[in-house]
Amino acid sequence: MGAESVYKKRIGLSEITIENFKAIKERTTLPIRPITMLYGANSAGKSTIIHALAYLREIVCNNNPDADQTEIGGESIRLGGFRNMVHDYDLDKTIWIGINFSLEDDGLSPFLSQENAEGVEENPLDEEAENFLSEVVNCGIRISVAYSKTENRPLLESFEILINGEIITEGSRDGTNDLPELTRLNHLHPLLEMV
Repeated sequence: MGAESVYKKRIGLSEITIENFKAIKERTTLPIRPITMLYGANSAGKSTIIHALAYLREIVCNNNPDADQTEIGGESIRLGGFRNMVHDYDLDKTIWIGINFSLEDDGLSPFLSQENAEGVEENPLDEEAENFLSEVVNCGIRISVAYSKTENRPLLESFEILINGEIITEGSRDGTNDLPELTRLNHLHPLLEMV
């Protein structure tokens, strides 16, 4: 299998799961397809999906669990901070957001192909890395954010990173640190055994 095969895989958001975020109380999973339309009455929660994605990115990229505005949304997306995002404004609830990506060779134009990779530094994969990547079908991340009464602010409580539906690593706060610490690395995951 040559390096070209990795470039043919399309990476796409396949689902988002939300709990206790804005209008969504119960854990709800929304499958995402190449074309997904959100429609409904005003205040039905359509923008909640977009806000959850922007909030997740703000946490992962900027460690900002109390985001009023997001880097990606600028002036267009005002989240209003944790107090306004948590369901029913209840600081005893924990926000939970998860996303999954699928890596598919579905015949659609890939996000990054050799043809449109102009300007991207070439980094040929060795055979071991190519074999590893060829086994990845999907990956995901899940996070939880809770309000700390002792710190008087929201903190990232836990995270999980998944490959092919299995947790590969996870972490949680023990109450003494601002960020979760790594609590588990699944070194027995079949893909990690390849590395």
